[in-house]
Amino acid sequence: MIYNRLCYRYPVDKLGAGGSYGNPDCFMRTDAASNLDSVWLAASNQWVCGTMTCSLRADGERLVAGETELWPGHQVTTFAGGAVTARLTVFVPFGRSVGTGAQVYFGLEILSAHAAAVTITWDIRWPPFLSRIHSKQPERDQWQKRVRQWQEGDLAYAATLPTHYTRYNSTVGDPDEVRVFSGPGPATWAVSEPSRLRATYAQEISASTPWQGGWLLSIGSGGLDTVRRAHRAAPAWLAALAATRDALEAELSTAQLTTPDAVINRGLLWAKANTLRVQHQYRQGVGFTNDPPQDIVVVRDCAWYALGADWCSPGFTRAMYDLLLAHGREPDGKLTEYIHADSGVREDYGLNVNDDTPLFVVAAHHHYAVTGDIGFLHATYPAVQAACDWLLAQRRDGLVWCAVQGTDVWGNATWRNIIPGYHLGGAVTEINSLTVWALVCAHELAAVVGADDDAGRWATAQGELCAAIEAQLRDPETGTYLLNRDADGPHSTLTADLVFPVLAGVADAGEAAAILDRLYSAEFYTPFGIHTVSRAEAEYDPTYGYGLLGGLWPNLTAWVAYAGRVTYPDRLVAMMQHLYALCEPAEPRAGGNMVPGEFPEWFHGETYQSLGMAMSPWMPPTYLWLGIEGLAGLHPTPAGLHANPHLPSHWHWIGLRNLPYRGGRISLFACDGRIYSSTPLDSTWPVTVFMDDATDALAVVGEFYALALQGPKGGVVLIATQTGGSGSVGWGQGHRSVTLTAGAATVLHFNTEEIG
Repeated sequence: MIYNRLCYRYPVDKLGAGGSYGNPDCFMRTDAASNLDSVWLAASNQWVCGTMTCSLRADGERLVAGETELWPGHQVTTFAGGAVTARLTVFVPFGRSVGTGAQVYFGLEILSAHAAAVTITWDIRWPPFLSRIHSKQPERDQWQKRVRQWQEGDLAYAATLPTHYTRYNSTVGDPDEVRVFSGPGPATWAVSEPSRLRATYAQEISASTPWQGGWLLSIGSGGLDTVRRAHRAAPAWLAALAATRDALEAELSTAQLTTPDAVINRGLLWAKANTLRVQHQYRQGVGFTNDPPQDIVVVRDCAWYALGADWCSPGFTRAMYDLLLAHGREPDGKLTEYIHADSGVREDYGLNVNDDTPLFVVAAHHHYAVTGDIGFLHATYPAVQAACDWLLAQRRDGLVWCAVQGTDVWGNATWRNIIPGYHLGGAVTEINSLTVWALVCAHELAAVVGADDDAGRWATAQGELCAAIEAQLRDPETGTYLLNRDADGPHSTLTADLVFPVLAGVADAGEAAAILDRLYSAEFYTPFGIHTVSRAEAEYDPTYGYGLLGGLWPNLTAWVAYAGRVTYPDRLVAMMQHLYALCEPAEPRAGGNMVPGEFPEWFHGETYQSLGMAMSPWMPPTYLWLGIEGLAGLHPTPAGLHANPHLPSHWHWIGLRNLPYRGGRISLFACDGRIYSSTPLDSTWPVTVFMDDATDALAVVGEFYALALQGPKGGVVLIATQTGGSGSVGWGQGHRSVTLTAGAATVLHFNTEEIG
């Protein structure tokens, strides 16, 4: 199983925090010893529990946490004291139907060399308070929750009490918000303020006989009876854990890109696990937030997220677009900045132009190109049409103009929009470049739906806008692109936003190479990523504005790597290695906000400390997109799928299995200049087409990667290795011996008679 290969093991004292885990119904955070550090409910956008801390004593001696394991869907900490060892497992269930997964499981396994009396105590604080280990904090009204607690047999209950605050003359708290907690057998209960419960369990452990027990926390906003029924119907913890692992195994097996580099391969697998953790069912629909847990769904981030998630969770991205179409459109055609997915309320910061609008068009084009969902296209095309018309209506002297006067989010329409006191308006190169990209995409979608007038005018507008960018958004002295031009004139501040003319196809090949060389130079490039602003600029600062004036943002590094995929495939691979190597440090606590297997949000520009979220919610699918469309070179279009791998000179192979595409699954591999595929592809490489992925029929001996494709006249097998070695491959009655050096690969051919 893939799942069983993905585990990080660290001494507890080397970890600053535990992992963050989620499903459509809830989101949970843990500490380094696998205790709960809050759980949040998607159905109500409420933090429903604060901390749950487990302490263990054997014959009066405290068991000490030693090592923690971090897996894609669960976390385990090992405790020891005297002759007793224990393993504490925590997880939220994955793979269940929406509405049935708002639960947190704890499992405990104890082994003692001699008979022992073990005391298990849970210290539960229901109201969430400020976390000491995670960056995201609950709002003040969540801290002040009061609960009514009581016990019925082996069950403990805590229901939120509506509380009147005289200063604000308001009553807050939903009495239908309920928690139910239980464990293996009776407990001693102790209730205290503020809304605290201590549950103590006594367990006799026989010598050398393993003991197992499970605890369950169920949460909900549908009232006592609903939560109680769900609690009683929940499977036992071992069954729930097995089901979670199986469900995640199926997801990890999807879009399985394998390369000669082990770090990149781990990164691609953990990227899928992290992508799934933030997919939530809100009151108004399906979405993900840019700062979990909360209900704010940012249109810009949805677009970037979907470019990767389309390849592993196309059903989720389709449902997310329904939320954007229902609540994310302003009457004028602009896409809003963000939506409160709990209420449907939206916010656009009063901007006439933003990057959300062109990025929505780009993402809608991508989703149709990947899925071929004509129903989606017809439902979305009016929004695409209105978005493009609105963008073009904002032109002044040929350029799209951001008429913003404020600062921070009220005065900046770009991706770097959360810089206090910062203003960036007028004709911004990033926004104009993204508009060109959107017009190209809209032109192709218009051709599919038969909107010839739209297609024609958008093609014309795209050409005009490109010409205006070249004429007005170039620095006359250096020839490079300006940051922007506004009422005060041109501004030539060098930022990594130079990548956008390359991403959008505005820059020609020569200018694109010059930009990439500049971004790879010492004023921008570090082994930890690309500086948001050149070190040589007066406004450079390694931390100010969340690092957006000189810090390091991994998603920016991914954009630069993707932009250079054709010209610099060696740099693409190096950047992918660096991006994921950041996620598995030797000592996470020393690196700032770091959790192994999770993608950090941003870094200090000089010390390289992680200062943002330990788990960026948009970076994992961005990394997957970088692998599939950057490295493997897949390019979906409305007309079909293109594939031109971008491999460094020392790589001879890559393999891609079980990739969702237009209602089916495809597999392909590239080896020594040729592509072998289960579906027809447009490529500059020679392509041999087969019918089916037959990898599961192989019997492979040795440390090899294998991918088999079968057709009417037989089949081929890619056999590759990262480390080198000898072994064999069997397929039906056919058998081949194999010896490969590190990083090498070969293609084996089997005839129909051999494979049966």
